[in-house]
Amino acid sequence: MTESMWAATLLWAAILVYAVGASFDFGAGFWEWWESRRGMRQGAWVAERYVSPLWEVTNVFLVLIPVALVGFFPGAAYAYGVLLLVPGSLILILLAVRGTFLVYGHTSEIHRRRTEVAAAWTGLLIPALLVLTLPVSHGLGVKGGGAGALWLDLPELLASPATYGFLVFGLTSELFLSALLLADLARVSGAGSAFARYRRRALVLGPVMFIAAAGVWGLLPPSQTWIHARLLQQWPWFAASLASFFGVGLLLGVYSKEVKPQTTASGFSSVQEEAPQTGQRGARMPSRHPTATTGWKAWRHPARWAVVLAVLQYAFAHWGYGLAHLPFLLAPSLTVEGAFAGPAMFRTLLVVLLVGLALFFPAFVWFWRLFMERPEPAPWDPETPDHPGF
Repeated sequence: MTESMWAATLLWAAILVYAVGASFDFGAGFWEWWESRRGMRQGAWVAERYVSPLWEVTNVFLVLIPVALVGFFPGAAYAYGVLLLVPGSLILILLAVRGTFLVYGHTSEIHRRRTEVAAAWTGLLIPALLVLTLPVSHGLGVKGGGAGALWLDLPELLASPATYGFLVFGLTSELFLSALLLADLARVSGAGSAFARYRRRALVLGPVMFIAAAGVWGLLPPSQTWIHARLLQQWPWFAASLASFFGVGLLLGVYSKEVKPQTTASGFSSVQEEAPQTGQRGARMPSRHPTATTGWKAWRHPARWAVVLAVLQYAFAHWGYGLAHLPFLLAPSLTVEGAFAGPAMFRTLLVVLLVGLALFFPAFVWFWRLFMERPEPAPWDPETPDHPGF
């Protein structure tokens, strides 16, 4: 494999990591708002517990992608910078708004509610704008090229059904992945009713996501026949992705046992709960949900392996799609070889990226164990078994 292909592989891997991590992050922000507005404290608590410590971590890979693109493929960076100037500017504005609320939004109850709204709707708008990169990479709405300057025909792009197919697929993937992860985190935290709701949402959104992914295939215009043939050539990757998808459904659907109630050693929950009988805060009452599960015990439940299979599902499909898209970075004119910066720049940037990842990975593992697997039981949820909600 040539150095340019190695560079493309590293860039594509960074995009995969950010796509999965951002789906967890943005989707959790939406689910926190959804649960909070319905008065479901457990579900909102689980989502907030994920968003609060990790929203900045996903931005590390958002920064890594343009750095790698500019370093490895400066020609592609210029082309996408011109074509996505308006969507990219909106993404930066929305990221600034989201970050500001997440940093300062917990100073009061009023700001807290506004933070939930900001995190929810920026969590939908930012992925929607990011997804526009996919139809643009196919050449939809791209004008000019050759000796002339590139420019994006937004009306043509927005008039294409394929654009909305990519959009629906991106948003359903975000909500599906985040619901799946939050179901596992709710189980680990002992949030029984939140686990049931998030699991149910993942079971509903999974088939919707799959239908949306298949719909993109049929919505591509006739000018995109080149990608159809190449996608068929990569069928083993998509077969592996499909098998992982059914594995997720099997683990979530067949394993339908409710989380068994447990209590702490004293028989009471260790958090301040709201007693449903009196409405008084701080009442000590027997815990209705399990205490938190940490360490390797968290891997014994099928929900954790469903998350792993879901990530593999997207990794296989992502890799197959990337191979089918080669040699184009921007179809039909900009190729990997044509936009490559050269061997010297590749080696230099590769060393920098490897050193950065060597420092980042152990820090991330420590960060996850410190913030995401805290032995902290969930609060009481007013939901009843007869009316579990969605």
